[in-house]
Amino acid sequence: MSQWNTRPRLTHVGIYCYRLDLMVPFYQRWFGMLISDHGIASSGAQVVYLTIDADEHHQIALISGRNTALSAFNQVSFRIDSLEQLVLLAREMHAADVTIIEQKDHGNAWSFYVADPEGNRLELYCPTPWHVSQPTWWSLDLLTDEPAILFAKTQALIQETPGTRLRSEWSSEMLASLNARSVPMVNENKK
Repeated sequence: MSQWNTRPRLTHVGIYCYRLDLMVPFYQRWFGMLISDHGIASSGAQVVYLTIDADEHHQIALISGRNTALSAFNQVSFRIDSLEQLVLLAREMHAADVTIIEQKDHGNAWSFYVADPEGNRLELYCPTPWHVSQPTWWSLDLLTDEPAILFAKTQALIQETPGTRLRSEWSSEMLASLNARSVPMVNENKK
C-alpha cells in the first residue's frame, strides 16, 4: 500500500535556447512574464527564470546553450505539497526501480529528477519557506535523510547565503511587480 498520497501539480518547464536575447523579450512581451531570477548554471549556461505567478519562483526557465545535439526540452516540473510527501514519493519511485537521476536542494525547493519511460526529464519538488537566488544546487539525500533533517540542513545553508529571505516576502514583492506592469495586448490587425 502506497504511503505517498498527494497529487503533483504541473508548475514549470525548462527550455534550451539558441538566443536568450530573443526568447526573454518574447515571453515578456506576449505573455507579460517578469524575470524572477537569473544566473549561471554549473554547466556555465545562462539561466533566466520568468513567471506571472507570485507563488511560483518561475514558470519557465530559459537556458542558453542549445545546439543541434540538444532538444529544446529540458524538463517538466511537478510540485508536491510537502517535504514529507516528496520523501515518500522519492522512496517509492526508487523502490519501483525508477532511476533517480539526481537530487538537489535549491534553497527555495527540494527536488529530485527522474526520466520517464522515453527518457524525458521530470522534476518533482517541494518549495521551502525561503527564497534563495537561483541557480543554487546543494546536495540532498531524500532516500536516507528524514524530512526534519533535510529541513535543518537547508535552514543551516540559507543562514550562510547572502540575500536569502522568507518566500512570503519574495512573493509579496513579485506580486507588487506583477500588478504594476502593463501587459500589452496584441493587435491582430498589425503586421
